[in-house]
Amino acid sequence: MPLPKRPFECCRVLSAKANASQLVRSQNNFYSVPQTWAGRALVLKAYVDRVDIYANHLLIASHPRLYGEKRESFVLDHYLDTLLLKPGALEYARPYKGANLPPVYNKYLAALKEHHARAQKEFVKILLLHRQCGWDVLDLCPGGGLPPGCLSRRRSQAHCEAPERKIPGHPLLDHTHQNQPAGADQIQPAFRRGAPLNASTDLLLQNYLKRLKLPTVARNYRALAREAAEKNCPYEEYLCSLLEQEVLTREEHMRQVRIRRANFPVLKTLEGFDFTAIPSLNKQKVLSLSQGEYIKQKENVILIGNSGTGKTHLAIALALCACRQGYRARFYTAPGLVTELLAASREYRLPHFEKQWLKQDLIVVDELGYVPYTPEGAQMFFRVIAGRYERGSVIITSNLEFPEWTQVLGEEKLTAALLDRLTHRCHILVMNGESYRFRESLKRREEDLAG
Repeated sequence: MPLPKRPFECCRVLSAKANASQLVRSQNNFYSVPQTWAGRALVLKAYVDRVDIYANHLLIASHPRLYGEKRESFVLDHYLDTLLLKPGALEYARPYKGANLPPVYNKYLAALKEHHARAQKEFVKILLLHRQCGWDVLDLCPGGGLPPGCLSRRRSQAHCEAPERKIPGHPLLDHTHQNQPAGADQIQPAFRRGAPLNASTDLLLQNYLKRLKLPTVARNYRALAREAAEKNCPYEEYLCSLLEQEVLTREEHMRQVRIRRANFPVLKTLEGFDFTAIPSLNKQKVLSLSQGEYIKQKENVILIGNSGTGKTHLAIALALCACRQGYRARFYTAPGLVTELLAASREYRLPHFEKQWLKQDLIVVDELGYVPYTPEGAQMFFRVIAGRYERGSVIITSNLEFPEWTQVLGEEKLTAALLDRLTHRCHILVMNGESYRFRESLKRREEDLAG
């Protein structure tokens, strides 16, 4: 088998996350990371002899690889910032107890306890000096003695900042920086034009896009990156293309969600409506309503006509246009709405139902006039319709002229009050004509006779 064209790292690349204890889990073993990266998504590279942990291409920790289970590898430096906030936990912290500090550190801490009121905190501050001058910072006085005058963080810092001092490391306390390639302390650019994504970058991208809930970007970024590299497109154009795909996908998804929640019995469109069958119907008026301006103005639409003239078709088509324009709509049959209202009243859910009702931008009430209501049902119907007055739009279809609505609602005064609110700001479409269903039936009969 031929060798690959490009060099590759002989390691296992995993996506990981540091927990609140600053530990990253790998194969039931745990490795520490600096406090800054606790709770963050990271990339772990497991080699045969070591484990390297990266964040945004920056090597933040390196440990000898552990074999077995439930073992821990700590670096004391990772926990010094945490111990500075909780110095009382110093002598009980596992990273400190397992650090194998040189004996001079234990002597120094004991001396600090005798001469300093906050010995542990001062000791942690001195440990932090290793980042400037190495782990031999306590070698302050000739002969290695520890007189009281040397027990000072400022004295230690002044000594380690002397120009002639070297900055050695400590293999047990600072192995984070072992095996670190030159320049790894600087963040590398995440994207180079035309360069293939490495495994760690790809894992990070997948993790970040999942957390940000950008599935379309996750599906398309590789293909668009190749296309951008081939066309030498600017980074901004590549980013714009990615986000455009995400926005378009989300908009389409939300359209489908609104249509599904509208609870239409069937989907009907204006394109499928035969305007020639109802010559008295103003087609331009209907097309104007399909733009949704009446919803912005909180106006109503009432479609009146005999059975089979397409009132339900037109009501669904207008509501479907509203859903596609970003409005929330809900379809009810008039008998079904009254039944639901009575059930909500009996179960003490009526306030909740009304609240949900008012959240809709458009309500469609179909087939008003076929089934008369009980007095309680008529009152419930009046309550919810009157509640939307100048607060939301309603489309109502009915086979009855307005004077005949008392046959459904019963009381004349209640009917008059309802019509007063409905027709105040209302578009009325009269759709009288021959029944569409009757025409279709005659047409099929003629076809059968001809056949």
